[in-house]
Amino acid sequence: MKQFSEVISSVVFPVFLLVVLASNPALAEESKDKLQRVETLMKISGTNHLIAGTSNGIRGFFTRLKHPRLRKGFESTTNAVAVFDAKNMQRRLAADLSKRLGEREIEAAISFYRSDLGRQVVELERRSRSPESGATGGKSIAEIRREMEADTERAQLINGLVKDLRLADISRSIRKSSVYAFTPGLFASGESKKTLSKAELRTLAHKRAAPFLRASERNIPFVAFHTYRSVSTDGLRKYRAFLTSPAGRRYYKRYMRSFEDLLAEETEDFTSLIMEAFAKT
Repeated sequence: MKQFSEVISSVVFPVFLLVVLASNPALAEESKDKLQRVETLMKISGTNHLIAGTSNGIRGFFTRLKHPRLRKGFESTTNAVAVFDAKNMQRRLAADLSKRLGEREIEAAISFYRSDLGRQVVELERRSRSPESGATGGKSIAEIRREMEADTERAQLINGLVKDLRLADISRSIRKSSVYAFTPGLFASGESKKTLSKAELRTLAHKRAAPFLRASERNIPFVAFHTYRSVSTDGLRKYRAFLTSPAGRRYYKRYMRSFEDLLAEETEDFTSLIMEAFAKT
């Protein structure tokens, strides 16, 4: 009975949906329009740049592998092109956000990111992710700490932004996806074996990456201060006002959920890819 109901659900509901959309072209057009506005939002908010950077960082590492057998195994895997592909990730995130976000959240976010302040913070965030400028622009943490101590009002506002933006959660999600960059070291050191399971691979990779992850999270307040140092205190308050407004809070909460789900799915696929590469070495 359960299998029958599952078949009915999987067949009847899509057909019903198609019939509804076909009989109501305005509804289909509205859905398409919403997706286009979400795609616009992702572009102007810097989301596409963030995804591209994440993709390039993870995929780029494996193009620079020095271990010849593992590199050959990675390049010969069947799904190497699809995993952590930026364009594909952007399409999937847009589709998911168009389902999760309401009209008010989309309009509030577009309005903010099209403002002068919105464009300023997106550009500053983009620069902080740029390999050319780096997260701290070449400054040491000690230097930034002194700047924070000399400007406590700005430091407090930016520390509030760190919480509003859930920067620690974003960093953790991206870093969790990046830990597999440590797998060649596991292979070369002999810690890994061809019989390694996914769970064992995760455990070893996270163990190797742990010091790097902890250091990254500790530095978040300093990186954030350096990133937003040129925003006026009034601008920082307005940024926080958007993020803590009812529509802004709902937008960012749902955005984060979609973003984290996307990274989790890609990481799972990437784990399978690495296991396939190991098996071919």
